[in-house]
Amino acid sequence: MKTTLLALFALCTAAAAQQPGMPPQISRRPLVPGSAEPVALAENYILSLTISDKEQVVTEMALVVATADFAISFPDPKSVMTNFTGTLTQEENGSVLIRYTIASEIPVSVGQNQVQFKSTSMQASVRLRPGEPVQILKADTRSCRLSIERLVAPATKGK
Repeated sequence: MKTTLLALFALCTAAAAQQPGMPPQISRRPLVPGSAEPVALAENYILSLTISDKEQVVTEMALVVATADFAISFPDPKSVMTNFTGTLTQEENGSVLIRYTIASEIPVSVGQNQVQFKSTSMQASVRLRPGEPVQILKADTRSCRLSIERLVAPATKGK
């Protein structure tokens, strides 16, 4: 019975894909697992991640967000590609719960003129009050600081 249903599903999917004039299916799944549709926030926020090495800023990134889901990829000067993804949840007490993943691809020399990339990642959550940054990671000489600020809307000019 399971095999019959699976075969029927596969047949229907293949037939639908071959229909002329049918638009290609576009995934509407958010970048971060969670709800089916991105949840709008009540306010705009500026989410900032600062990566430092030996107390010197290596990479600083700020992202304006208006929905719960966010994702960004960026390189730092040492050719490290960093991915920063997550979700924001506003709480009644004014704080924001941030669930995040930070992943990096780090170049590692493996021989003369040969480089491979090593993957590292971390996943966690933190509750922040706007304007109160927190260090979310310390590893050897590197550290990451995360902050969130409410984006103040510009004053509108009256006529």
